[in-house]
Amino acid sequence: MVFPLNLVQSKRNTSLLLIGAIAASLLPSVILCQSDSSWNDPQTLAIVQRGQELRSQLILDSLFKNYQAEATGHVYFFADGPLSENRILVKADQVALDIYWSAPNKTRQVIVGQREEKMLPTNIQYHLDHLTVVQDNFGDSFYLGGGDEIRGLAHPLSINATGIYDFKISDSISIAIPDSEDIKVYHLNLRPKKPEDPGVMGSIYLQNTTGAIVRMNVTFTASSYIDESLDFIRIITDNSVWNGKHWLPYDQKIEIRRESTLFDLPVGTTIQTHFRIGNYKFNQDFPSPFFSGPAVASLSTLEKDRYIFNTDLLGDLSDANRTSAMDMDEIRKLALQLSGTQSLDNFNKSRLFVPNISSIYRRNRAEGSVFGTGGTAHILPDWKIQSSFGYSRGTESPTLSNTLTKEQAEGHFSFQAFWNNLNDMGMVLPGSSGAMNTLATFLMQKDYLDPYFSSGLKVEKSWNLGPNDLIELSGGWERHRSAVNTMVGYPHRSGLNREIRSINDGINRYLELNYTSNSIDNDLQALLTSRLGKITNDLYANFYSDIQAQQYWSALKVDLKARLRAGISLGTNSPQFQYLLGGRHTLPGYNYRSFGGHRFGLLVSEISRSIWFPWMTLRIFGSTGITGDTSSRPSLRSPTLSSEPARSIMPTNGFKTSFGMGLGFGWDLLHFNVGRGVHQEGDWEITISADHRFWHWL
Repeated sequence: MVFPLNLVQSKRNTSLLLIGAIAASLLPSVILCQSDSSWNDPQTLAIVQRGQELRSQLILDSLFKNYQAEATGHVYFFADGPLSENRILVKADQVALDIYWSAPNKTRQVIVGQREEKMLPTNIQYHLDHLTVVQDNFGDSFYLGGGDEIRGLAHPLSINATGIYDFKISDSISIAIPDSEDIKVYHLNLRPKKPEDPGVMGSIYLQNTTGAIVRMNVTFTASSYIDESLDFIRIITDNSVWNGKHWLPYDQKIEIRRESTLFDLPVGTTIQTHFRIGNYKFNQDFPSPFFSGPAVASLSTLEKDRYIFNTDLLGDLSDANRTSAMDMDEIRKLALQLSGTQSLDNFNKSRLFVPNISSIYRRNRAEGSVFGTGGTAHILPDWKIQSSFGYSRGTESPTLSNTLTKEQAEGHFSFQAFWNNLNDMGMVLPGSSGAMNTLATFLMQKDYLDPYFSSGLKVEKSWNLGPNDLIELSGGWERHRSAVNTMVGYPHRSGLNREIRSINDGINRYLELNYTSNSIDNDLQALLTSRLGKITNDLYANFYSDIQAQQYWSALKVDLKARLRAGISLGTNSPQFQYLLGGRHTLPGYNYRSFGGHRFGLLVSEISRSIWFPWMTLRIFGSTGITGDTSSRPSLRSPTLSSEPARSIMPTNGFKTSFGMGLGFGWDLLHFNVGRGVHQEGDWEITISADHRFWHWL
């Protein structure tokens, strides 16, 4: 059992702060784990009753009249994918509060400092309670977002809670405090008696003797949300004990995610708040009308701007990717174990499925123009099916994909069937995002794909190994076939006449294992892939690694990135398993994908700095790569191709190196780069592209 612990002692108070992560099994005073206890047994209900009685008391202590404290917090607004994938910071706020409480239940908060910065364009306006702290563990019922998100939802320790919720002791722990009796804390899991009803799910930590709330890790059932666009709300609150008796707020985290109610998109938005509360002062002399005003007040903008914060605006983010290191996935895992997927999924109705912009419309040499649509439907309580359909005007044939997915507590399981799926020989090293490639075909008569088609089946199972590691095992059966150029009649020099390279047509069967790891601060990410398979009569093995490191210095607004990729294919000369280098995004300044082979290595590094935020960013980049073990068979051309000479893929014959400079425009969304290959065959090259962070959605 993981349990947070920190001890602070002075003559006037002893504070138990539950915010770290310490394994209870390492503490000498751990009480025997009671994970085999039943739901709602007498011992559990007795602990809950003590908590109810404590919260129903209007005055806790005749000597405890009031308190004053200070709070500082960060509020971050992200664009992200499902399950916190590909999270991108949009806006950052920092808030300072003076908070007050007086018996029996009077509260007041004053915003004394506030600053913000937009990393991407947005007009978001926060609810007032997103900028403040919770002083009373939400009272008898939850209200969030001014009642627009959660309204009137029974608290787990409200008077009638045992008629609404099930409780179960998960663990108990005893913590020794110097010069005081040990504090025994019970960890209780809780869930609604009816998963389809509004309610709280997760865990709550209660002091044994008093029933005081020590910690809450909770989320809500889907029917709890007033706003239909809410995907989830997750809450972690930690209290500290003062004078060995009074549990008061110390650390609070809230995460709120939304999605479109009409479209099943690859992107949603998330608000994260993290407040720390301290510097408590007790039994102050407040004037009688002090609490008669609004519960939340704010100083003037000028006064708030003068406030001096002790931490950086991005202080709660990883210095690398500017993404939060806050981990709340354990709450969802626990809720899935307690009540299942159906109770958590707020999007159980049919929606239009849009996996990316290119699924709606794309244009390339192999398909011509493709128009598509799709839909998402829940066919069983824990299963959903995502279907996409498109029609290629170039080949006059449909494209189909159906994916059946079951989300599980420790990962997911999926089964996919697809027909005429478009693949790129260089998909490990893509030359462009899908939407930018479509624009390039219209505006510059360029197509950066080396396409071929596949039809078949795929099964995948994933396991989460803690918050930062993921293992995926997949297997597939698919038929590969070469593409032909459907765009004819363009000028001889048009890039749309670039040859479409043939592949080894046939049946491909494979088993693949992927391991993904992110460091705690997200400054180091690694992907390791191994595949064993058979295509026609060739047994083969592919191994690929992708390691990314990033460091951001907020004071200097300097971002340093480095990415090392390497791979090898053994046992086959199939062109679709080659690694292609040259030109944009690999080795700028060399002919596009003129180098290839069944083994490669590529190191790309970049340093960038905002010189006119948010309108302009300056970057310097360099790359070096090598390929080898190229197929001796020349590239073949389809008879429908133009008269442009066929180009064979050649090895690099040693390392090839490029360097260059570039500018990013408009929040660094659009990149304009100039690069040069430094070797004899190198030249100058200009590239225009979208920010790589958005390629997955384009």
